[in-house]
Amino acid sequence: MLLVRQRIQLKNSIHATLAKYALTVVGISDLFGAKGRMMLEERIGSLLPQTQYVTLALLKQIDSLEEQIQDLEARMREIFEPTLKTEPSNTLPGVGFILATVIELEVGIVDRFPGPEHLASYAGQTPRVHGSGGKPTTERRGQM
Repeated sequence: MLLVRQRIQLKNSIHATLAKYALTVVGISDLFGAKGRMMLEERIGSLLPQTQYVTLALLKQIDSLEEQIQDLEARMREIFEPTLKTEPSNTLPGVGFILATVIELEVGIVDRFPGPEHLASYAGQTPRVHGSGGKPTTERRGQM
């Protein structure tokens, strides 16, 4: 997860650089995909020499992180085989094998929760208000 966060930060830096110099890429949804990467490299050629150098260095870091992420995911697939516990999580939109495995390891057996609101509360995703006599004494939001 840390590597993915770092990759996002680097991509955001490149987007910010392009925006700073008003270099737009139209018609591409993923600037770092195959077509987007070709257009991105064209736009980088329009940057000042030092900015171009730094932006290309950021691209190299993104590529390196991408390799590391793929290696870790392959290793996870070797170590953690799909189980009956991860199968229900895989049916959720946006949840694949990796995230389902993380959910299984972090949460454990989901069936132990009486309902989705209990799981959300366990995960610290629901606001909590503490009060006495119908008046809130302290308002706390999220995980404690």
